[in-house]
Amino acid sequence: MVAVMLVVMFIGILLGFFIARAGGPQAEKYLWGLHRHDWGDLHLYFSLTLVALVIVHFILHMNWIRCMSKQCLRLHWLPMLLLLVILWASVAELDVIVEK
Repeated sequence: MVAVMLVVMFIGILLGFFIARAGGPQAEKYLWGLHRHDWGDLHLYFSLTLVALVIVHFILHMNWIRCMSKQCLRLHWLPMLLLLVILWASVAELDVIVEK
């Protein structure tokens, strides 16, 4: 999961700072033989893979989430899970805002 996250971050930095956007010479939109749109496609595929891995990670650690929610917050596991999903969605929304 960490490796996929690092790839997503690396490609995001390439797209944000090093590969030219619209306008300008066409040659500036290529990096290492891939066009900006190809890098965007790779970014999407790795991001979807990361989301799938995070979901699997939550499923595999459901018992831990239940125990910690009961122990730390005195909440039932479902509100704790909803809290984690809301937190994750807000971080994902910040990532979308930063990329624009």
